[in-house]
Amino acid sequence: MWARLGIVATGLWLIGGTAYFHVTTMDQRYDFSMKLEKLCLDGYDRLERQYPSMDYSKEQGNCVTDAEQYLRSETPASEVLKQSFFGTAIIGAIAWVLIGIAIALTRWVLRGRQTQGGSRGT
Repeated sequence: MWARLGIVATGLWLIGGTAYFHVTTMDQRYDFSMKLEKLCLDGYDRLERQYPSMDYSKEQGNCVTDAEQYLRSETPASEVLKQSFFGTAIIGAIAWVLIGIAIALTRWVLRGRQTQGGSRGT
């Protein structure tokens, strides 16, 4: 029964963990590109205030283009999904090994108590 429960939990972990890591990574990339765009636009706003006679509209347009290029130049979403899946699978495998070690140690300790017959050393 516990093995079946573990298999179901692992399946849920693979699906949920992969989705979580994928969405988180994509959100971070989007947030970074938006911050990059805002930083660029803020810089040109400061220049416009400092040098009002200059026209920075073309450069400000480049800020948006650069942010979009950053998003396109990053790792494709399908590759991020694959990396998220393998990362989640590795964490799941490590969890199985650690749980197996814990079970084996518990059985070993319990077996040692049974062979002593419950008596304490005299």
